Amino acid sequence: MQRTDFADEINWSELPLPFEQGIFMLPKQSFIHPEAGDVAMIVWARFQPGEYQPPAPGIPVITKSEQSMNVLCLCPEKARWYQAILDNDPPLLELRNPFDRSPGEIPQLPMGLFDVTLTEKDTEFCEKMTTIALGTLLAMNARPELVERGKFIRRVTKADKIREFWTPNIIGRKYKLKREVPKIIDGKFVYTTHEHGTHASPRMHWRRGHFRNQAHGAGRRERKTIWIEPTLIGVLETEVGRC
Repeated sequence: MQRTDFADEINWSELPLPFEQGIFMLPKQSFIHPEAGDVAMIVWARFQPGEYQPPAPGIPVITKSEQSMNVLCLCPEKARWYQAILDNDPPLLELRNPFDRSPGEIPQLPMGLFDVTLTEKDTEFCEKMTTIALGTLLAMNARPELVERGKFIRRVTKADKIREFWTPNIIGRKYKLKREVPKIIDGKFVYTTHEHGTHASPRMHWRRGHFRNQAHGAGRRERKTIWIEPTLIGVLETEVGRC
């Protein structure tokens, strides 16, 4: 996802979501903040205008005057949250670092004072976090076969509450990275795609991917998400030696 760009016409407010709120649990060491360490999860939540009950007692009711989308991630090593907020008026990205506390420490400050100024590294990190979250949601729509649905395990009834246990949904376990290796014609490296033409150097590099909305259906009035995946271009040194 970090090697995929977003087209201007893709609107997060109209993005089909599996749920309006959800959590991506990340593999260890897959996404790392340069100072706060490993990211355990990325949370997304799209809110419609209205009032929302707080997640814990003592916190005021949350009021949303317009549609918005929050993307958060947790770095458990330093108990640090990073949050990006997208809103509709205007559709800009607002980046915040809610708070930083030591393990076991309970902040006594009002909620509004948790925000601190982000560094340049923090800003870049929040942008990558949002790219991963929204890009994964777009990829799930464009390539539903990459999603392995969870399976029901058991149902437990206790008092008047019923809990169901499921295996997790897994995204991209069978995903294979696209790679393009050139042919050698007259001593030159020739790629199959016309935009790369003929190259004298086999230097390994990435061709960035992108998402776009493709028109289809009656009168081409409907839209569907297309993912042009990033591709690894070039040959390895061992392959050059074999050539």
